[in-house]
Parts: sequence; C-alpha cells; structure tokens
Amino acid sequence: MSVQRKLVLRQEKVILIAVVLILASVIGIFAYRTYQQEIAKTNTLPEKAALSVTLGDASAADTVVVYTDPVCDKCTQYHEETLKPLYDEYVTTKKIKLEIRPVSIVTEQSAALTELLMCSNEQGRYWQMSEFINDALSRKNNQTLVVNAATFFVDFPSSAISDTLTKSYDAPIDTAKLQSCLDATRYDEKIKQADTQAYAANIYSTPTTFIGEQEPVRGYSIYPFIKSLVDITI
Repeated sequence: MSVQRKLVLRQEKVILIAVVLILASVIGIFAYRTYQQEIAKTNTLPEKAALSVTLGDASAADTVVVYTDPVCDKCTQYHEETLKPLYDEYVTTKKIKLEIRPVSIVTEQSAALTELLMCSNEQGRYWQMSEFINDALSRKNNQTLVVNAATFFVDFPSSAISDTLTKSYDAPIDTAKLQSCLDATRYDEKIKQADTQAYAANIYSTPTTFIGEQEPVRGYSIYPFIKSLVDITI
C-alpha cells in the first residue's frame, strides 16, 4: 500500500473518530438537558390540583402548598408539630396562605377520609375536621393508624362526628348536609384525578411541601426548618 493511500486512510479514520465524538457529545448534551428538565419537573409545583383547600387571607402574597394523606402517620405528626404552629404564626397573621392538596395514596381507606375532609370543607370545617381525624386515628386504643382508619365510620357515624366537632373543636357542622355530601360521592372522580396528578409530579409520599421556588420538602420536617424556608420566601 502506498504512503499516500495510508495517509488518506489515516485521515479518514481521524475524521470518523471526530464525527463519532461529536455525535456522542451531542447525544450526551441532549440526554443531560433532558435529565435536567425531568429533575426540574419533579421539583416544580403543579399549577393546579383536582382537590385543593386554601386557608388564610386571599390577599396574602405567598402560599405554602402541602400534599397530605389523612392516613399518613407522618402527616398526622406534621400537622400537629409543624402545620399548626405555621398556621398560627403565618396564616392567622395574613403573612401567607396555606394550601392543602389532599391525596389518597397510603391505603384504601384514605379516599373515604379525603371525601369526609372535602365535604367538611363545604361547611368551612376542613381544618377542624383534619384535627379530629388525626386525633381519632392516633388515639391510644392499641390499634394502628390503618386499623383505626378502616373502622373510622363505624366508630364515628355522622352524628358522632358532628357532636365531637361541636363540643371538642368548637366547630358546629350540619349533620344532614355532611351525610348528604358523603352519600352523593361527588368527590370520587376528583380523588382519583388528584392521585394521578400527584404521581405525574413525582409525589409518591406524604407530606410533601412546596415553599416558593425552593426544592420541595419531602417527608416530615420540624417546624424551625419550615419556618426558615418561609422566612426566606416572604
């Protein structure tokens, strides 16, 4: 083989290697950008939810959004130790709004209790009903949270729920309207949609909290940490 032919082959080989490297770089950049976009999606608050309850003054500029399941043990603890002080310090003083987006992903009993929460919200009793459900599920009766959820409506029929809200939570609720809402099952489809939307946003566990443009806080977090993030945002 002539020297000239060898040089041509060598040049072709160099060109081929260069083309391969360029293609690999382009593919790598594309893959990285795609990965970054997917990561961004998982850290971005969905614009809307099928189920949503906003607490606080509508004029408040900032909103903290929390995805929560009524049969989530960490959500019960989170409500008591983090959300309640957040509500008292920031929501009642009109500094922020608190948006709760209920999901039903922990157990099959979650959906029925989510429906109860939404029916209670129709009478302006979402927050008090949340506290009642948390107290009822975590009560000391030698049963797990899930077991108490399974027997909730046996242990607490509508009349008992109304009496308890009135006497223990200072939140009277119309029993007939509450039962009518539960019987209508009008939240069934929205509950399914809420779960689907949550999964699409990579929300597979509760609680998950969105505060401003910061990365979501996944799981239970102590109040001082959440407070620090809120202070940065507002």
